[in-house]
Amino acid sequence: MNPEVAEKARLDIVTPWVKRAERKIVPAVANAAAHAEKALTRSAIDAANGRQTWRTLNGQRSHKAAQDRLDELCEWLVGKTAVGLEGLVQDARVDFYRRAFGQWRIMIPPEILDANAKPKSQCEDSVRGLTIFGLSPYQTLEPTFATAKRNLMVTLNAAASESMSPKQRSEALDSWQSRASQAIYQKTASLLSNSEVAIATMVGHEMIRPELRAKSAENAA
Repeated sequence: MNPEVAEKARLDIVTPWVKRAERKIVPAVANAAAHAEKALTRSAIDAANGRQTWRTLNGQRSHKAAQDRLDELCEWLVGKTAVGLEGLVQDARVDFYRRAFGQWRIMIPPEILDANAKPKSQCEDSVRGLTIFGLSPYQTLEPTFATAKRNLMVTLNAAASESMSPKQRSEALDSWQSRASQAIYQKTASLLSNSEVAIATMVGHEMIRPELRAKSAENAA
């Protein structure tokens, strides 16, 4: 298969999952920003700059709600633990795994193709939990959420300054929302793309006739 055709076929598999993630990320981060804005109460603005402002903001239920919305989004995308198998990315990986067999079947020459190779349901959990660069899906994406949450607190702390106008406070939160959405989207898209490549490579190896795989392993050793 022509490399350009193969790349288009790969994008056709990944893109729907990336778009599905984006449709969830954008409104979820906007929801978090809306909750965060409600944390900018008179008491937060009147609090002494520094630790008192931080303590006041941390005590706001709206601030906690904003953090909760981000945690819920992270869980929806990659689960809530390093070993979790549920999440959009994990579901996408199963789809990539199943589709890879059909993709390779038309690319691998018949003389080396294992005609009996097919997706195995018992392998799907392994695919869901596959580590890439030594990291699970959650371990890959969670740091981006941790950064977004820290940046939100910094933004709120700055916005709570008496010297800022309501318009400037709104603009500061809009800026955070845009940056957080973009960072989460880009990291998720990269994770989905890297997952597809890793899984396709794994399946391609599985679809080579066993005796040829063994010979290749011997030569590599």
